[in-house]
Amino acid sequence: MDEMKVMDINCDLGEGAANDEALMPLISSCNIAAGGHAGNEKTIRKTIRLAKNCQVKIGVHPSYPDRIHFGRKIPDISPDELHRSLREQLHSFLKVADSEGIDINHIKLHGALYHQAASDKKTADIFLDTIKDFRFRGILFVPYGSVLFRMAERTFDCYSEAFIDRAYTANLKLLSRESPLALHHEPEKAWEQFYSISVENKVVTIEKVKKKLIAKTCCIHGDHPNAVAILKHIRNRANKNGIKIE
Repeated sequence: MDEMKVMDINCDLGEGAANDEALMPLISSCNIAAGGHAGNEKTIRKTIRLAKNCQVKIGVHPSYPDRIHFGRKIPDISPDELHRSLREQLHSFLKVADSEGIDINHIKLHGALYHQAASDKKTADIFLDTIKDFRFRGILFVPYGSVLFRMAERTFDCYSEAFIDRAYTANLKLLSRESPLALHHEPEKAWEQFYSISVENKVVTIEKVKKKLIAKTCCIHGDHPNAVAILKHIRNRANKNGIKIE
């Protein structure tokens, strides 16, 4: 057999969904909500401990301070307010992580902030300036080919990221959640996308076009209704098809 392809699978956890314990053993990295769109000290600590027990790498998952819309809409917020909120989220998370004796492996933005920072230099600047203040030296999970990736790679170790459970458009944007085709519900469909990204460095868009997409980590959303079934299916198929998840 050819050399195994290694891929990280990350998942957004600590967001109030009921399946964290079922998901954690099936992934290799977790992104824990830090209080912006979801989460608090209690949920951060609980999720960190669960990750430690499952030997899963721990990341912080900051967002716009927007619990009403789960961080999935861009709020009316000034640059100073965003900087302050990100500082508060990171400080709260680091305080718990330090008390648990755990290092943060990575940072991944959530929702609307993830997509805004990917394309808007000013938003990316605010995020990068904030984590520089914390002297963060871990990994950033960022979209492939994004403005944020090009800016961040000068200073940080960056993992380009793709999504297992979301449909892509021809310009490599995620199809809006308002579309009934936005989510991949069938485990086999999600597996096909994961395999294509991992092995071929390509993704099939909704227009049925194969586009280049290089990723070191693939995400599945913790609130996806079929997340557990999808991950079990991928785990079952991966090793047989030359992919090692770690």
